[in-house]
Amino acid sequence: MRPEPGGSGTEKALAKDLRPGAHVATYFLCVDKSVQPRRDGDGMYFRTTLRDRTGQVSAVHWNPSADLTASFAVGDVVAISGTFNDSPIYGPQINLDGLRKLAPDEFDEASLG
Repeated sequence: MRPEPGGSGTEKALAKDLRPGAHVATYFLCVDKSVQPRRDGDGMYFRTTLRDRTGQVSAVHWNPSADLTASFAVGDVVAISGTFNDSPIYGPQINLDGLRKLAPDEFDEASLG
């Protein structure tokens, strides 16, 4: 899936302003990523750490495609969409439903720190 954020005119939602239950459509710098087997044995899940100038947040995609996980690298800026939650088990994280790598002209580098 491809989120909508990141084009010209898109406002940057800051990590420090995320609130549980909020839909998030913005961009971040990817500082870590991993693909791991699900505990239930039913496929893989994808976890990433995202950062901007105000902090960092974990994000997870429970059913990623191989194309999604290969489409960007640590150090890339990515547009994301999903829901921010504060799980008692996993802590604060964005449950992703979309992610894509952005081109340099699609974001404001100053907002990333």
